[in-house]
Amino acid sequence: MQPEARLTRSIRLALESEFGGIWIKIHGHPSQRALVDLIGCVEGQFYALEVKREGPATEKQLAQLAQFAKAGAIVGTVHSKLEAIQLVATGVIE
Repeated sequence: MQPEARLTRSIRLALESEFGGIWIKIHGHPSQRALVDLIGCVEGQFYALEVKREGPATEKQLAQLAQFAKAGAIVGTVHSKLEAIQLVATGVIE
């Protein structure tokens, strides 16, 4: 398992433990449109998270996050379990 895949898995497990709901890792494929790494729903609120070990999301990933946000999701690029938990708990990353 690649380092980013391990990070994504640890974030998914932490979010499931902390908030419940449903959290799904999206496995990308070159022929599909750009998608975020994790989607989730807790108590009717939808989340879309791009997971990065380091650095920012790409322009395509940011565009996808913007589409999810326009549809009402809470979105963000996260680099750790702590950032992901903070985003879901407060709607923002400090």
